[in-house]
Amino acid sequence: ALLAPVCFLAARNYKAFFAAALTVALVIISSVVAFGCEVWIGFFQITTPLMVSYLEEAFLSTYQQNGISVFLFARSLGADVTTAYAVQIAIAIPIVALTWTMWRQPNREPLLRAAATGVMSILVTPYGHSYELFCLPLAGLLLAMRTSWRSVSAMALLSLSWVWPMVASFVTVKFVPLTPFVAAALAWGCWRALRESRELS
Repeated sequence: ALLAPVCFLAARNYKAFFAAALTVALVIISSVVAFGCEVWIGFFQITTPLMVSYLEEAFLSTYQQNGISVFLFARSLGADVTTAYAVQIAIAIPIVALTWTMWRQPNREPLLRAAATGVMSILVTPYGHSYELFCLPLAGLLLAMRTSWRSVSAMALLSLSWVWPMVASFVTVKFVPLTPFVAAALAWGCWRALRESRELS
């Protein structure tokens, strides 16, 4: 959701942007009509502070064992909360700029561009969790298909993308959260493939 508005605006797809905004507004209104304002008050006063407290706990808490974010990687190296947020922001800003560039230009491979965006979304949020890694196998599969299964690097990324969701938590617990590096490798593969596609078009 963090990168979706960037994609819509960069692609000048204003209908999709306003449709998404309207959908969010309707969901909020519907929840208030069905359950009252208390659900949102509870979300901001109870749920949000609770989730932030889990996120900011000293590494490695039970909640963090399935974490996949840059923020968590920084915390695993001993960074304090402020420094970890600063590292997260420092990574997120160029990722947002890269997403903007990727969607601003016409492209012959929209599925690969969408998959790349999903992978890069892992790198922009401090709240990433292992159940969000479904985008990795899709990106790996599209890269392998694009080369007709002949590229060694694409097949390596495909294998990594399929295995990583199963081992990410184990690696986090036994070593450090390396998922941001896996996501970055797949994002780089997608970005390179998209650039080649533009050069051929």
